[in-house]
Amino acid sequence: MTEPKKTDKPKSSLARDLGFYWEISSQIVLGLFVLGLLGYLADQYFDSFYVFTITGFIAGLYTSYAGVKRTISQWFGKDR
Repeated sequence: MTEPKKTDKPKSSLARDLGFYWEISSQIVLGLFVLGLLGYLADQYFDSFYVFTITGFIAGLYTSYAGVKRTISQWFGKDR
């Protein structure tokens, strides 16, 4: 009798999955928070009507998207 053949693909552990999700969520939250805050501070300094805040949030969205895309390609080896 032969034993069943094991696959070479390792199973994902809970710690690895949590690390991945933590990295993704922190990039999204911090990207929006930091650039939005910088935009808000620029609005307060220049006394403008939320122009820099909106620009900061849009830039935060873009950098978050780019960071998430880079993280996924590093973790999985391809773009999704």
